[in-house]
Amino acid sequence: MNRGALSALAVLLATGLAARASRAQTFAHTHGLAVVRIALEERTASIDFLAPAENIYGFEGEPRTPAQRELRARTIGVVRDSFPEMLRFDAELGCSITPVEVHAGNDSHAHDVQSVGHIHAGADSSGRRHVEVHGDYLLRCARPFAGREIMVDLARWFPTLTTVDVVFVTGEAQRTVRVPGGAGIVIP
Repeated sequence: MNRGALSALAVLLATGLAARASRAQTFAHTHGLAVVRIALEERTASIDFLAPAENIYGFEGEPRTPAQRELRARTIGVVRDSFPEMLRFDAELGCSITPVEVHAGNDSHAHDVQSVGHIHAGADSSGRRHVEVHGDYLLRCARPFAGREIMVDLARWFPTLTTVDVVFVTGEAQRTVRVPGGAGIVIP
């Protein structure tokens, strides 16, 4: 790997860790709300997606039946494989989104929740479990994307998402753009 590629990888890892560290401060488990955090560099970004499982595959907690297990696995696959269609960049920018990891909160995915600053599954005062679907992605573009439109289209895939908060994180600032209805255009 050349020095430029190593530098870009280091930046992506650092911005991804920063985004994870501050996620607990901006995501409260709210049905209907998804958060897409984009930690920006000139032509690269770390993208973090978080949404209540109920809005992604229709239930929370552990699947109880084979049909629920299959539905969760299939839907997690959609979040992993179709995310580039849910968050579209202008074609002339030459962008590609690559999944790093996508999972549901109760999957056998191990985290030290203290070190990453979030909890995937918890319970409310009634004991009901709250589970999130989480995805980490890498964005690479041939041209800088600052100031260019990004089409957010999560509602087409997950119609029970009523709001998407897109959080842009740079070395200098953090800014949130709310997308009512789960579909619309945002500009970094």
